[in-house]
Amino acid sequence: MRIFLTGGSGYFGSNLIPRLLEAGHKPVCLIRKGSESKIEKYLNDIEIISGGISDLSSWKDQLKDIDAVMNLIGIIREFPSRGITFKRLHYETTKILADLAMEIGVKRFIQMSALGASPDSKSGYHRTKYMAEQYLQKTELDWTILRPSFIIGKGNDFVETVTNLMDSAPLFPIIGNGEYRMQPVDIDNVTAGFVQALTNDKTIGKIYEIGGPDRFSYKQMIDLIAQARGKKARKVHMPIFLMKSIAGAFEYFKSFPLTKSQINMLLEENFTDSREYFEDFDIKPIIFDESIRKALSQ
Repeated sequence: MRIFLTGGSGYFGSNLIPRLLEAGHKPVCLIRKGSESKIEKYLNDIEIISGGISDLSSWKDQLKDIDAVMNLIGIIREFPSRGITFKRLHYETTKILADLAMEIGVKRFIQMSALGASPDSKSGYHRTKYMAEQYLQKTELDWTILRPSFIIGKGNDFVETVTNLMDSAPLFPIIGNGEYRMQPVDIDNVTAGFVQALTNDKTIGKIYEIGGPDRFSYKQMIDLIAQARGKKARKVHMPIFLMKSIAGAFEYFKSFPLTKSQINMLLEENFTDSREYFEDFDIKPIIFDESIRKALSQ
């Protein structure tokens, strides 16, 4: 199948592209100029359309014989002064792509959402992911929506941030009591579902929540990552109000690693029952110990 793929140069996309190629699909990737280096090793095997969603009129005529659209576009922080907002990237982009798919006669649409997508979330990230889902469900497309939990994989920003903090700071900061629960999922478990959804018709019209087989608190997860590295995490608990105040003051600086939205997502917790996903896709869940071992491997 020829797959029109958006968000292919991001972390998840760069891990999904080789899985699509292994399955015999041809990714046709919309990539902003200058981002090709992120997927450089696949450039001989994929097609590139240079541009962004806002340049739709300049590149949509390049879409030929597309069998499915796969939208991975998402951001974890906003930069409003540059027009980078949750509403624009999550909701408005999905609307544009869904309308484009219908215009060019493509029925199959695979959407990457997020566990926790809800109109009632305190996080703009989750609210706009939900808005995108709602728009897609009202179309005549053969859609499948996948809502991954917190993804763990090699080169993952979170894993790298955690390990760097453990190595450089005398104490590891924990927001609040650290008891908010997590259900991280291995990246291979998620990419496998995206690939299979393309040819598994029983997934059409379904929303799948994807979490790993293990649940634990945030502070337990930090301990498990430290143990996997042969270390012990010396933790210090930081008041929520203080962390939100600091994040609010510095979140629009790209170098600052935390935003208020991310804090809200942590505190809202992130877990689900994923049996339907693993059964429908016939995927074996990967336990956290194995996920973190792979993520930390050289």
